Amino acid sequence: MGEIFLTNAILCLKKGGLTGPVRTEWFDNCSKRYLQPLIDLIGPKIVVTLGVRALNSVLSLYDTSKPKCLRDVVDNEDGIQLGGDALLFPMYHCGQIVWITHRKEEQQLKDWARVRHIL
Repeated sequence: MGEIFLTNAILCLKKGGLTGPVRTEWFDNCSKRYLQPLIDLIGPKIVVTLGVRALNSVLSLYDTSKPKCLRDVVDNEDGIQLGGDALLFPMYHCGQIVWITHRKEEQQLKDWARVRHIL
């Protein structure tokens, strides 16, 4: 197995602590300045985003069009080419609210199994 590096899409300080609201402009402002250089420096084979706002943030960095529906890109088994050799695999956020409203835990585990298969 290879190494794994985890980070947030927002790499700036945010108000309100961990449970505070997350503003869309924080994704926009911080991604270009911090996230893209970090991704480019590390050169990952796979990038995984959790939730639609992190997905849209990464897609914007690499001039890739945003999907109409998160489900369409999560269900894409091949991932999305970001540039170089990096593949993007969008995922639903793994919080309990999403399990209840959009993507059950069982389906999310299947989503993650696809990433493992690619690795």
